[in-house]
Amino acid sequence: MPRSGLSVAQQAFALRALFPDVQGKLKAGRLVWTGSLQPTPLSRSYRVQIVYGPRGQPRVRVLVELATREGLSLPHVYADGTLCLHEPDEWTATMSIADTIVPWTAEWLAYYEIWLATGDWFGGGEAAAAQRCARAGRRGRGQRAAVPGGSRALPSLMISSRYFGLGLPMAWQVETARAHESSLADALLQRVREAKFTPETATLDKGYDVAPVYEACERAGALPIIPLRQTPAVKRGDHRPPACEHGVWTFAGADAKRGRSKWRCPSGECEPKSVWIKAGRLHPLVPRETKRWRDLYRGRASVEREFGRLKHEWGLGPLRVRGIEKVALHADLCILARLACALSRARAVPLAA
Repeated sequence: MPRSGLSVAQQAFALRALFPDVQGKLKAGRLVWTGSLQPTPLSRSYRVQIVYGPRGQPRVRVLVELATREGLSLPHVYADGTLCLHEPDEWTATMSIADTIVPWTAEWLAYYEIWLATGDWFGGGEAAAAQRCARAGRRGRGQRAAVPGGSRALPSLMISSRYFGLGLPMAWQVETARAHESSLADALLQRVREAKFTPETATLDKGYDVAPVYEACERAGALPIIPLRQTPAVKRGDHRPPACEHGVWTFAGADAKRGRSKWRCPSGECEPKSVWIKAGRLHPLVPRETKRWRDLYRGRASVEREFGRLKHEWGLGPLRVRGIEKVALHADLCILARLACALSRARAVPLAA
């Protein structure tokens, strides 16, 4: 995939492949796609519009009027009426709108229907941030509400591997939306190890920035790659690298056995010239300031792509059963079919040669 990401035309072709009966419009380098989405078999159909330009992020609007609860405004909606679907840095131009924005919109609609019936929003996210965004409007990326990707709308959590660049599911567990997915990380990492895999890193979104997840990663021997939430310690700046009169200290390596990272004075004039900092949530062994951390976090896009494939190509999305046991069986069959086909293709390669 090109480093610059998918072009507007490529995004349009991907949408056309997913929705052959819907024709998107390309005008002045901008894509306008209008189609109908039905989040669940029991739901109504919603007319939605996606607008995307080459130097921005997709904007999604529901073209039909959405009912609200008495005295309440729509949750996770910007002042201009567009939907709040993800964090500012959670979507990049290298990701397919068809595999991310479209299913995220369908999931938002499903949680909207639950909210309309119960008054509770189960789609995750930070309500206070969403309210600030709604008041401020959509003036920039930094004002977008934070919605954890894992708890956004999926009742199941899956760990995908980029092992050999395949991006295939390695472990999964189906739970109801009441269970926060951060509580499942420990069991899933253990399942990966039981399958004779040794995860070196665990890349998760901001919703997993809690102590139990870091502890689970430590037990599994995986380095956590997780963005920070705006906790009081972060607001105080406790997560920043050491600094002195010569400038900000630079990362000089880490010792996983000791659980510490080394930082060095930029000029080497301080005494001591370097210090070791105990690894933890604020100071991981792979510092968030490094290129390695950014590259690893960008790899999380493979998980979103696999979610899209499982839901739209392998039948995970359209549920026609009720009850957690039946849903779990449905997910098992879909994912096992996906893995079986991948295994069949892998075994066929030497024969073809």
